[in-house]
Amino acid sequence: MPLTKITNKSYLNELVALAPVILSEYLATLETTIPSKPVTIEGWRLTEVLRNRSLLPNANQIPTLKTFIENLPTDVYPIMTTISSVRGTELTDEMIHSEAYPENMHRYHIPLHACDNAVIHIEEDNTVWTDYTWEDGFAYEFENPQNNHYLSHNDTADDRIIIILDVFEGTEPTADEVSACENIIASFIEV
Repeated sequence: MPLTKITNKSYLNELVALAPVILSEYLATLETTIPSKPVTIEGWRLTEVLRNRSLLPNANQIPTLKTFIENLPTDVYPIMTTISSVRGTELTDEMIHSEAYPENMHRYHIPLHACDNAVIHIEEDNTVWTDYTWEDGFAYEFENPQNNHYLSHNDTADDRIIIILDVFEGTEPTADEVSACENIIASFIEV
């Protein structure tokens, strides 16, 4: 299953427990954080907190998330952390995309505010598209960002807000793996 609930990792359970506080801090700083925008897509806001293994200025405005990242277990190596918001009435493009991340990188989604109207469509086995939604109170692993996928949202005004946490677990990533991740991220963000 490409989007799977994860309940057996204590550091993710801790992040799920912190979600209401992080959401409150995020919403309070919408006017002052520096957003990034995925290429060609309106209505999708990314608030980057950590990129290329370094905390960014936005981290100081979301201190609970910053502290969580700084205190990850020593065998968890974060590559990227961003808050992804899909605005209900503004998402303009259902851009199919895929990211060829290294296979030993893990991508986790932690909902801060889930809504029934936001869907991630994932192509499985290069033939079948399956729809997935998020539910508050859980962490999810997006197991195959290498598969084609896209977001959609109907026309309600309810926003879907999640933390995207990309990490390597157990073994520190090589310089080539870090570089590959950064190149993929950079190619996806509008400058």
